Amino acid sequence: MFGVTFYIMACSARNRLRRRLARLREPRYLMGAIVGVAYLFFSIFGRNLFGRQRRRGRLLPAAFLPLAGGSGPVAAGLALAGAAALSMLMPFGSGLLSFSRTEREFLFASPLSSRQLLFYRLMRSQWAVLFSALIIALTYPLATPGARLRSFFGAWLALMTSQVFFTGVTLSRVRLAAPSLRARLVAWLPRVWIAATIAVVVAAAVATVQSQGAGVASAGDIVRLLVAVGQSGWPNIALWPFKAVAAPLFAESFVAWAVALLGATAVYAVVVGWVVSADAAFEAITDTLVEHQQPAAPRRASYRPRRMVWRLALEGREETPFIWKSVTQTLRVANPRLLLRLIVIAGWMTVVLVLFAGRARGVGQLAGIIAALGAVFTVVFGPQVVRLDLRQDLQHLELLKTWPVRVSALIRGQMLGAAAVVTAITWALGAMALVLSTAAFPRIAVELRVASGVALIVAAPALILAQYTVHNAAALFFPAWIASGSSRPRGVDAMGQRLIMLAGTWLVLIVAVFPGALVGGVLWFGFARLIGPWILIPGAMAGAIVVLFEVALATEALGPVYERLDITSVEREA
Repeated sequence: MFGVTFYIMACSARNRLRRRLARLREPRYLMGAIVGVAYLFFSIFGRNLFGRQRRRGRLLPAAFLPLAGGSGPVAAGLALAGAAALSMLMPFGSGLLSFSRTEREFLFASPLSSRQLLFYRLMRSQWAVLFSALIIALTYPLATPGARLRSFFGAWLALMTSQVFFTGVTLSRVRLAAPSLRARLVAWLPRVWIAATIAVVVAAAVATVQSQGAGVASAGDIVRLLVAVGQSGWPNIALWPFKAVAAPLFAESFVAWAVALLGATAVYAVVVGWVVSADAAFEAITDTLVEHQQPAAPRRASYRPRRMVWRLALEGREETPFIWKSVTQTLRVANPRLLLRLIVIAGWMTVVLVLFAGRARGVGQLAGIIAALGAVFTVVFGPQVVRLDLRQDLQHLELLKTWPVRVSALIRGQMLGAAAVVTAITWALGAMALVLSTAAFPRIAVELRVASGVALIVAAPALILAQYTVHNAAALFFPAWIASGSSRPRGVDAMGQRLIMLAGTWLVLIVAVFPGALVGGVLWFGFARLIGPWILIPGAMAGAIVVLFEVALATEALGPVYERLDITSVEREA
């Protein structure tokens, strides 16, 4: 099996390299490759080529991510334990179990056992993990080549252990319903162990706080308390597997690294054995893949039939059907029950933190900061992630052109549906951050906190719609440069191509938002002395109105571009 797997890996790598070199004959991929290689070069080696003397004092002596007092493995072990517990709760599957159409057609029909297929996927997943570990070792400012080499192997082992463990979690969900009692016990054992580890650490932390008679004032105090607790007693024993996985990253010498590598390898071997022993569960998953296999169709998003939440009326504005399509598509991809649970949990945590802000200020501060950063992140990057607009539907351009609607209404409807989804997420995070702002940002005046939060909530829809306008305009002007549908091209050339488009869209976005920002700035300088920071709210409203007016004009102007767009200019999914 080793020889067959290595042969397939070598042939796949060779063919992939040939295909990517062949597409460099197209100018868009050639320009993308130049930009991508330049970006990687300056990201990895730029700090060593420019300003070496100025930054020499910042280079770490030998350890990778060292922390004072040797608490690095403990902190990393706590993070890994939290990630393991989260993986048990989230209903996500492992990408390691995803087979390509070619693998399903040839390997599933071959005389290979489920255990051999699982071993094959474990071996094939090494490439991506090795590349990630190499990037980590090259980008972090270590002083010696030996330290970089040690960090490379340590990072590879930690990433691979995490990936294989998540695969075992996915398979254990199938084993929980197995008829064999032994299989169910094996599936429950990691869950009980991780829950016991979290309980032991939390109980020790609570006991430490009660014995010392002092609370925690910030998120940093919570981290320091957990790290201190995890260095002794039962928490130290319970966290040992997680600390062993992270220990090679913090070794300060070759001998210490070799010793730590033995412990990490032992944990990795146990995790691999646990996953390989789940070949029966893996066989059930492969049977499902074979039953639902569609050789002629590419892999797409999985939609589930659900009860209609919003019934489309027979009459209304022309934009409404496209908004209805985006919202319905989102609900059928997502799990409404899971979303409802997350909303209830977040709301309950917010209420508890507000009621007990004095005792739980550290947790409230952390939750408020995360919510504020999440709201800003959603506004800035949400339109790039949620692509339920023309970037996805250009795959069906021949059908869209037959619709008896105005082109401007079609473009606005495509944008409004996706923008509504992103805006809802932004408002939820913004409201949570606003409620927890007292704990999260205690040094900022109340008026400024409230005014800033409300201003962000007011301006968010306009900013999101402006970004969708730029993205959809780019898709209409340069359809070959935009990856339409659910597939995404990979490689350095594709990365450089996305960097070029990102820089262009951000430049256009800055120009588009500038008039609205100018109106808001005029209101600020004119009335800030009279009503203080509350002027941010009307300033955000005025700026949002200007931006929305520009969006309406832009959608009208994009009509002729859409009409001239040829069906053959859109790159389809393979």
